[in-house]
Amino acid sequence: MKSFKGLISLALLVSMLSFGFDSFKVAAATNDEIINSEVKEVAERNDLEIVDPNLIPKDQMVDFDTVEEFEKFIKEDENVIIEADQIENNSISLFAKAKESKKLYKTIEYNGTGKIEAYARVTRKGKKVTNVVVWSEQIGIIFGITYTPNDTASYYNLNSKKTGGTAYAKGSKLYGASIQGQPVGYKKSVTYKVKF
Repeated sequence: MKSFKGLISLALLVSMLSFGFDSFKVAAATNDEIINSEVKEVAERNDLEIVDPNLIPKDQMVDFDTVEEFEKFIKEDENVIIEADQIENNSISLFAKAKESKKLYKTIEYNGTGKIEAYARVTRKGKKVTNVVVWSEQIGIIFGITYTPNDTASYYNLNSKKTGGTAYAKGSKLYGASIQGQPVGYKKSVTYKVKF
């Protein structure tokens, strides 16, 4: 009889411990669910797309203690200083009686140790624009952000006199973050304007 009571006590102890551990797992999952819910709200407010965090190398993730810090980082990235309309002369050549010139225009977004540059190489015959090539690239390291250009979606519009216009370099920023140890990946489509 004593061994039967001991067996029941042992079974009761094991079930209590199991229940206690399950409660701990539920509490941890609830914390992750809360973070996920808050991150989804941040994504909606800031026009972000949540992506698989495994796409981002761990050494490229930025650590945050709170979701609020994470959102502040996103808003600061949107408010970086952009230096626009720098002009660099490339070449001038003569064809027939009209002068053809090429100029490179660019817009730069600075992000600490790196930058994203958007370009428009504009060819003019006389004063009229005859060709525009638009592209963009990331230069240097931008911690927590990987920029991917989408040159096939980039385009330009000319003014009515076809003497100038605006180029639109498209791409996406892939961000990696760890919020309270939980990895989060998100993507934002961006467009850089280059006036020429």
